[in-house]
This record gives sequence, structure tokens and C-alpha cells, in this order.
Amino acid sequence: MAPQKINFIEIIMKKILALPILITSLMASFTSNAQCTVNPTLQADSKFPLALQGRLVYHSYVQYGDGSSNLFLKDFRFNTLTQINQPFWNIEDPMNAHFSPNGRYLTFMGKQNSRWNIFIWKTDSQFAPINLSHHTDSSGGTSEDPKFSADGNYIVYKNNGDVALMHMNYNDAANPFVNNLWRLTQDGYLSEESMPYLSSDGKSVFYSRGARENSDLYRIDFTIQSGQLFVENPRLMAGRSGLAEYYPIVQNKSLYFVGWKNATARRDQVYSMSTDVYSQPSELNLNDCNADNSDPMSVDAANLFFSSTRGSNFYNLFMGNISTGKVWSLNKFGVNQMQKNQLGATYSALR
Repeated sequence: MAPQKINFIEIIMKKILALPILITSLMASFTSNAQCTVNPTLQADSKFPLALQGRLVYHSYVQYGDGSSNLFLKDFRFNTLTQINQPFWNIEDPMNAHFSPNGRYLTFMGKQNSRWNIFIWKTDSQFAPINLSHHTDSSGGTSEDPKFSADGNYIVYKNNGDVALMHMNYNDAANPFVNNLWRLTQDGYLSEESMPYLSSDGKSVFYSRGARENSDLYRIDFTIQSGQLFVENPRLMAGRSGLAEYYPIVQNKSLYFVGWKNATARRDQVYSMSTDVYSQPSELNLNDCNADNSDPMSVDAANLFFSSTRGSNFYNLFMGNISTGKVWSLNKFGVNQMQKNQLGATYSALR
């Protein structure tokens, strides 16, 4: 195995803009022209709109943190369903996987040495994944929520309450390692940042700041020049007082995220907006008003995989059309296990 080469580069912050950021001008007021669906009817299996040929990876567990999480791979081309993680991996609770753009690698989070770490695994490898973060119980630290950049050269993730960025080296395809490492935020858990996702052009990161009713969606722009990181001021994308906004993902110029519909029921709904700062979020009508709808992931420009508690006390996987709101269960593909939650979908049409 190639040795880890992690260089900690000093972050050079850009000077604060002369004009103050007016939060009121950045607050995103949610539009009402799209709504969730009350008592929705699932589309028939026979009318499933796509002949899926790619691969879906997701995690399944009974309860978060109970040690029951496993990663599963559904190969639609060959109609196979396989548990990816194996006992010899020595990784507890693997979850929140993300395919590289070429479909050849997965990054995910899992516990090793009693700490959350970031891993990378070559999808055809017979060997255990590579630990990219190396947190241990004695050294401390925790890393979570990894996502690849659109070119596959970077992994953005949460590290000790901040947004961090790895630059990957694939010279040895079987043993990728980290070239450089930076922090885009550096306030730790004073203002916790989590669930980061890179823009399609790799120049911005969208992430959630805060927790539960205090969580809002932000965007931070950055550049890397000669190994040095230059960071702009974070800008608010979506924030409603007392309501959560989190779990952003990007599909080209579209931004999808999860937010509470109201403060009473606190039901999660999937929203969409442009990646532009001043765009207006809109609730997708693929949501079930009486269920939690979460963890969107693009299938293509028209459809999303997502998890929902519709008709169940557990999260199951569905596919929904972004425009029409039509929804199909993935039960026909055998991915939804009874009495377990299926979450964190990632999909690749490439291999």
C-alpha cells in the first residue's frame, strides 16, 4: 500500500468584504407554487419509467448508531443485490456512501478505532477500503459525510465540526491517497458545519450550518492556487427561523436539499432551487405531506432517488420525477428490507 502523503496547508483567508452581508436580503423565502402531495398514490411497477442499467448503493440499519448499518449495492444491469462491507474490513456502521464520477470508487464514513473516519474503496477490489482520515480513540477527531467532486479529484467532508477538503492522488489506482488537505471553515463546533457538497464547477461548497431547527443552508466559494486555499465569506442560501434546512446535493445548476415543512410536525420535505445565491427554493410535489422525505440523489436530469417513510415507520427507497411528482417504489428491485431504514442513496450509470 502506498504511504499516506497528507500535507497540512495553511489557509489564507480572503479579506472581509467592505460591505456587510445583509442577512435579510439573503434569506430565501420558500415559494408556494409547488407543494407536497396529500395521500399520494404510487405508480404501478409496470410503469416504471427507466430501464436502469447503473448501480445504486445505500445503507440499511435499524437505528442510527446501533452497529447494524451495512452498505448494499444494487446492480440494475445484472439484477443483483450485494452487501458490500465484510467483517474483515473492521469497519463498524458504514454509511453515507458516494460514487466517484467515473463509478470506480466509493467514499463513505464508518467507525474504526472507535472514531468516525472517511474511507475510499475501489468498487471491484477484494481488499478492505483505505482509511483516509486515521482518527483513533487515543488521537481523537472525527470525520463524516464525504462527497466526491464532479471531476473526482477532491473529497469534501465534515471534520470536527468544520468543512474540509481532500485532494486525492490516483497514480496507484489500487491505493489512492491524500495529496493535500484544507479547511474551508475553522470554527469547530461553535457553529457546526456538516453535510457538504461541491458545486458542479468545483468552485463552491454547499453545506448545513447548525443543528435541527437552527440549521440553515450556506454556500462558500473558494479557489486553490499553488496549493493555497483562498476562501470567500459564506453566504446564506436557505434559512427559515425555527425550521431545518440540510443535506444539499447538486445536479448541474440545480440544488436539492431537505427541510422541515413546518415547526409543528417537523416533517422532512425535499426542496429544489438554483445554485445561485438569490434563487428561491421550491418544495417538490414528489413529497408525501404526511411522511418524512429525505436523502435525495440524482438519477438523471428528470428523476431522483430518495428515502421516505410513506406507508411505513421506516425509511424505504423510492424514485420520483422532479417535474410531475410521480413516485415509484423500489420494492420491485428488492432493496427495501422490512423493519429497517434504507437511506443515503448514491447512483452511478458508469462503471
